[in-house]
Amino acid sequence: MLNKKIRDSFSFRIFRDFTVLIIILTVVFTILIIRKQNETNKEELIETGMMLADLLANSSTTGVFAENSDLLKEDVNGIMLQSSVAGVSIYTIDNKYLSLEHLMRS
Repeated sequence: MLNKKIRDSFSFRIFRDFTVLIIILTVVFTILIIRKQNETNKEELIETGMMLADLLANSSTTGVFAENSDLLKEDVNGIMLQSSVAGVSIYTIDNKYLSLEHLMRS
């Protein structure tokens, strides 16, 4: 161990306190950065999902009103090409199933 004279010296105490302060600040800022990045990623994912939902709604209007699942296949396949999309479900206003597609990832 360090001898008592070194541990009691003013420079050692300053060094020790400064080191502890740096460690605490590093941990706090790391936590804050991770939380902010997590929040930003969530907002971007929601925004992208809303944009894709609007795009699908606009492009599949004819197929939904005609209740024809064959007309919806191309629109659904186009949305499924996006890497962030795990599945697409299309229902009528009466909750009648028209199209359902889920991506199986390994």
